[in-house]
Amino acid sequence: MYRYSSINGLGLDSMLLTMAKGVAELAGGNYFYFATFIGSVGAFMFGSNTVSNIMFSPLQFQTAQLLNIPPTVILALQNQGGAIGNMICINNIVAAAATTGRHHDQGHRGQADPNGHRAMGDLLRHLHHHDAYRHAARYCTDGLTFSQQVARHTR
Repeated sequence: MYRYSSINGLGLDSMLLTMAKGVAELAGGNYFYFATFIGSVGAFMFGSNTVSNIMFSPLQFQTAQLLNIPPTVILALQNQGGAIGNMICINNIVAAAATTGRHHDQGHRGQADPNGHRAMGDLLRHLHHHDAYRHAARYCTDGLTFSQQVARHTR
């Protein structure tokens, strides 16, 4: 919708360009961190890295061009942030709870259940024993380190 908003009777910039200018002014040289954050928030909200990329990649690309940053680097950070956000999105938490048999505790939100356990803590302890989730947590940490390294080497 916002891609072709520059076709208007008043000759105004497109919504995409206006948003990109605002983000570029706000973030400046720290945009490397914003790019990852935007990807994470998009995937968390929409429940999908793909949808986050579809929605926010044009904004990321335009902002990178305005800041004279290689767009491929910023789009890679968008995708990386989307992967991080996808791991913590509500859809995946519910799926993990159902897979691990903790789906009956989802209404407790950390409060003690009748057995005296804390639902979220019990779920996290159970997930900790699965290699896939250990690797996912490590990926989050490595991803943030990667953003810092990209920011340092691209400036």
